[in-house]
Amino acid sequence: MDYIIIKTATDNYKEAKSISKNLVENKLASAVHIQKIESIYRWQNKVENIKEYTLSIRTIKSNFQKISDYIKNNHHYITPEILSIKIENGSPEFLSWIEENLGPLN
Repeated sequence: MDYIIIKTATDNYKEAKSISKNLVENKLASAVHIQKIESIYRWQNKVENIKEYTLSIRTIKSNFQKISDYIKNNHHYITPEILSIKIENGSPEFLSWIEENLGPLN
């Protein structure tokens, strides 16, 4: 099983919570951490500095496309961050917990 963390961010707390809750309720993610952050980035030739919420989505690789599509369809950013980070090592108990809290595997 390939376990991953998908990262995205939004400047809207309600959107962060809605995305997180829907992914967990639909068993695409076992858990989502929401953290308040400050982001500095370049957008349309201008340096931006804003408060955002980053989402760290615990799931498996086979759910990446469904989660990516969900984020794109439910996010107000034109180009939302959607990154996948492979979990190289983890406690067997935690990795089993991730798997147990997802929907039926294909």
